[in-house]
Amino acid sequence: MDERESLLFLHLLGAFLLVAGAGAQTALGIRAATSDSSRIIGAAAGAQIVVQYAAIVPGALIALVFGSVLITRFDAYDFSDAWISASYLLWLAALGAATGYLGPQARRLRDHAHALLADGVEESEELRLHADARGPKAVGLALNVVIVVFLFLMVVKPG
Repeated sequence: MDERESLLFLHLLGAFLLVAGAGAQTALGIRAATSDSSRIIGAAAGAQIVVQYAAIVPGALIALVFGSVLITRFDAYDFSDAWISASYLLWLAALGAATGYLGPQARRLRDHAHALLADGVEESEELRLHADARGPKAVGLALNVVIVVFLFLMVVKPG
């Protein structure tokens, strides 16, 4: 395996971690939103936080670093290419949505569930409504759309 193939492998590994993490975070959000159990909601929200820091953030950083090195080391692409510029903007939007909004939302949800459990509340419609709030669902959906567009740009390389 030559240098270009190694860098591309690492770049793709980062992209895979990012996509897998976003998929897991979506599945966990759906699970939390469809349960009245304080334990399940708290566990799902806690797992979302773990996924964010074990897959999404590392995957995003690995993809960024090794993708940037690929551009710098080889003349096939340039930072001024429109699809690359758009990819950087989408990367920033995806990481911002995940860490700046969805992460804090998951922490609040987890803390809410733990507080209810500490009070002996095993099931809560209020907590389920918190887990099923429109804001996090909309941002999560937007994050998934951004990732699909990001992957499209990486595969098709338009322009």
